[in-house]
Amino acid sequence: MLGFSAGGPLFKYSETTIPMPLSSFFYARGFTDRTSGFASLHTTSLLYGVFQTDIGVCHQLYRNDERRIGVTANPVLNLAIDRWERHLKVWPQVDMNAYWELKSKESFLYVGFSNWFELSAYKEVNDEKEFRHWIINPHLGFQYKRNQWVFIIESKFLAPHVNNTSNVVEYTGMLDRGALGIYLGVNRFLK
Repeated sequence: MLGFSAGGPLFKYSETTIPMPLSSFFYARGFTDRTSGFASLHTTSLLYGVFQTDIGVCHQLYRNDERRIGVTANPVLNLAIDRWERHLKVWPQVDMNAYWELKSKESFLYVGFSNWFELSAYKEVNDEKEFRHWIINPHLGFQYKRNQWVFIIESKFLAPHVNNTSNVVEYTGMLDRGALGIYLGVNRFLK
């Protein structure tokens, strides 16, 4: 499967609120009926001189065919390296999702959360001490399949435990916390 995703956290731009224009392409391949692997290329980062990718697997932990529900886990390794200093940054991630198929695997709703882990003791900016080593991002999404095409819309609440009032970017969160995000995706199954 090949796919494209666009969207990001909402922020104030001029007189309006828009999603950050982040984009990425990915490739996924099934290894078994329960496990797939994937890798991506973050194109927006690449435009600014940073090679960024996430490589991982999606594994089905539980499935109930009668109720059309299931649970998946996605261990992921996020990597970024800049072209100037060749500085490498690594963020492990573990996502958990529960899904409900609406019509025989053609479309489903899902809910879950991403867990990002910051390994660095210091922030990249101003060499400040890093206090947040676990960042949770709850999400809710809908996936619709039509023939070989899959269309996705997802909403995330990014870092809901982090105060967002002292940033250069004015994020749209809830009660001065985190950032709400909107993401759109389109995937194509390869034969």
